Amino acid sequence: MPSLDGEAAGGCSNMNMSGGGGVVVSVPAVDAGTLCDALRHSELLVLDCRGNEDYSSGHIRGAVGVGLPSLMLRRLASGKLSLPQVVRHLADDGGDRLARLYQCVPIVLYDHAHAYNPHSPTPTPSLMTILCRKFNQEGSQAHCLAGGFEEFRSRFPEWCESAVPSDPPIVGLKSLRITCLEAEEEVEGACDSSLGRDTPLDDLGFPVEILPHLYLGNAKNSGDRDALNRHKIRYIINVTPNLPNVFEECGSYKYMQIPIADHWSQNLASFFPKAIQFIEEAREAGVGVLVHCLAGISRSVTITVAYLMYKKKLNLEEAYEYVRVKKANIAPNFNFMGQLQDFQQQLNLSPHKCQCVSSSECRCRHLHFLTPARTSPDSGIEFDRFS
Repeated sequence: MPSLDGEAAGGCSNMNMSGGGGVVVSVPAVDAGTLCDALRHSELLVLDCRGNEDYSSGHIRGAVGVGLPSLMLRRLASGKLSLPQVVRHLADDGGDRLARLYQCVPIVLYDHAHAYNPHSPTPTPSLMTILCRKFNQEGSQAHCLAGGFEEFRSRFPEWCESAVPSDPPIVGLKSLRITCLEAEEEVEGACDSSLGRDTPLDDLGFPVEILPHLYLGNAKNSGDRDALNRHKIRYIINVTPNLPNVFEECGSYKYMQIPIADHWSQNLASFFPKAIQFIEEAREAGVGVLVHCLAGISRSVTITVAYLMYKKKLNLEEAYEYVRVKKANIAPNFNFMGQLQDFQQQLNLSPHKCQCVSSSECRCRHLHFLTPARTSPDSGIEFDRFS
């Protein structure tokens, strides 16, 4: 394998990046001059870890854009997901060159100029630094680009290009991609809807209005009669198997209970039609409807996103972003996101290329996320089967 070390003046250095728990992780770096010289004389794999818009506006010639949803990035960083599984996922999403070359040639990853400043007192692990560390742990030769894309473009603009219509899109789940991962505490066995230390305080006390008469909330909201009356809420969807319908006996509220746990094996999509009908009934009556689970982060969000997709004809990316803007800490578990992807196909909200000769024999629309399996995509076990 060719080496980037010492190929040009300035050579390589190390950037110290703070990992989880205050651990300082050394990330190998290469400067712009060394990278440019290597591009002239060697075969490299260059990975752009910025967003899709930044990649489209300009990137290093031949770079592959990569993106990962926050759930996958968290599990990769914590060791619950292996790098080969992530690479296979990216390959299925258009990153076949990455899958072919990542074990054969040197890798250079880059981000924005400011995303990994080693002089920052508390630098935050990013997609770039996490991937770089994982590539090196798997035996690849990976470096981060010191100075980022901005410095490289200022010095070597002839080696940069803008996306053209024929360029492949950034690989990964763009709608759920993050560029920065805040250090967080992982609790063994905790559901994705567990309240974390970064949960905004206002999420603990008030339901969030998603659409007129449609509110998203948590268990505390469902038992707050003053809040329910203030928002004229008379319909309540309880997306848990064990939380009580607090005011059911008084007869002032109409309840629908969806007995689903926040777990990879649960078929929440089977309740989409009844939940959508229930929400429609409330809104047509001009009263509020609250959709809640335990924390208002996973199960209730999945129902709310499904309703937006159906009612507003939004695709999954648009509906998810619409809710995320209203409530920043949403995080449906991975299997629920898969069920929403299948629901998107059912609603014909995104192009679907069918390779089958006869529509009567079509197997392309098999709803693979709706059948529980023995292994969990959230745990990273056989993750490629679910991606």
